[in-house]
Amino acid sequence: AMEAVRRLKRMVMFGAPGIGKTTFLKFVTRQMAAGKMENSFPVFLSLYTYAAESDGRDLLTFALENRFSMLYQGKELEALGRLLRLWHREGKLVFLLDGLDEVPAARRERLLRQIQSLPRFVLTSRPAGRVDANQEPDGTLDLLPLDDGGVARFVRKWEEWQTDRSS
Repeated sequence: AMEAVRRLKRMVMFGAPGIGKTTFLKFVTRQMAAGKMENSFPVFLSLYTYAAESDGRDLLTFALENRFSMLYQGKELEALGRLLRLWHREGKLVFLLDGLDEVPAARRERLLRQIQSLPRFVLTSRPAGRVDANQEPDGTLDLLPLDDGGVARFVRKWEEWQTDRSS
């Protein structure tokens, strides 16, 4: 899935409840914020929260006013807004959009039109039917549950990662 995020500009990930969609997006956010994906700056948004609180604002304005304003204020927030809008135009901003299925149906079409116009995004949803978000032709991924062997591989890799991290 990380390779797909690196390779694709616009993608949709489907997965059953609890399979790790939100956790994966948060992991991607941390990887980008740490500079591990060149020319990628993350903007993580819960679409449920956006739908409930956006008051018609676009995704970037909402993120600036409701997420980044927790860290920046006044002239710093204005400067950040200018920088993020520039990066958005240059395609460096990556919207990590979680939970399309949690958006009320009455607001979903308008939101999808916004998402379709984004140069870069990863969108997650439960598999409640296919979504046309203008993703790339091979940009629809289904997250599948792990079998016993997959769980064992995950645990081994997690232990290796923890060991590397502590050293």
